Amino acid sequence: MTSVPPITVLLPLYQHGDTVGDALVSMQAQTLTEISIHVLDDGSTDDGPDIVAAAAALDPRVRLFRYPHRGIVATLQDGLSTVRSPFAARMDADDISAPERLEHQLAALVASPTTAAMDCQVHIAESGITGAGMRQYVEWANRLLSWEALRGALFEESPMIHPASLMRTEAVREVGGYLEGEGPEDYSLWLRLVGAGWRLGKVPQYLFTWSDPPGRLTRVDPRCSLRALMGLKVKMLPDLVPGVRDGVQVWGAGPTGRRLMQRLRQAGIPVVRILDIDPRLLGRELHGAPVTSLYEFPSHSSPICLIALGQRKAKALAKDFLVQQGMVSWEHYLFFS
Repeated sequence: MTSVPPITVLLPLYQHGDTVGDALVSMQAQTLTEISIHVLDDGSTDDGPDIVAAAAALDPRVRLFRYPHRGIVATLQDGLSTVRSPFAARMDADDISAPERLEHQLAALVASPTTAAMDCQVHIAESGITGAGMRQYVEWANRLLSWEALRGALFEESPMIHPASLMRTEAVREVGGYLEGEGPEDYSLWLRLVGAGWRLGKVPQYLFTWSDPPGRLTRVDPRCSLRALMGLKVKMLPDLVPGVRDGVQVWGAGPTGRRLMQRLRQAGIPVVRILDIDPRLLGRELHGAPVTSLYEFPSHSSPICLIALGQRKAKALAKDFLVQQGMVSWEHYLFFS
């Protein structure tokens, strides 16, 4: 009876015959050689599956699973059912992993038994459509190296790069795996894992090159829209911060704040106070809540304040103000965008 390798790589494939060969080679070249590589074909009609089949004929670690085209969520969920290893790694068909990626991630994950998923820092492989927003996001994510930093950023954007992650298989299964519904399946997974009491982690090394093609799902999939993302965050908020059921404060009455307050009202979460600096709003009511100066926040630090600012510069200034006032993330405030 053959032993089960510690890691199974889940590599979904759809119409990436031009890149899957290089992605697969980067996995086959891992310094941690005891792995299984499950390529999950989502009904491709190009030569991608043939390329994988040829690699599988030469390397028994590579296995090709073919499914009808249903999208990445169903494909990943089916792929998860094929995993027998205690750890499951993700990889996309147009990305590249450094040879030592899995070795370092496995060591970090084994050393932290309360951590469910271990990410790493990433380089971005730009395309002609890559803009400042994407570059800023990658720079932001690469700075989140501790559990405290990852948790503090959890309701801003996804703090983890999913295809660069290594996860505990049973932890992922315990929270339902990959779910269809409102919001991206990977971001939903991180929220559910943290809600179940797990931590997230990140290896402070650049071990992954993340492709940014024009057709990236974050650009074209409605599940990645601002509306869908806000809906997912508010839906998960009470599971992670139960006290919000009794009410929250909201910092910011701009577009992000208004979008947040609308979702909070739909979820039955009361907004007891709105903090802002616009003198035209101070003393008024919005969404049934009084608008007061944000400089009063230190004397009104309860209930928790959801900071809904759209610009990264504004968030940085807000964070400096909060640190100066001795406010603590997840106790007094959460950044929410």
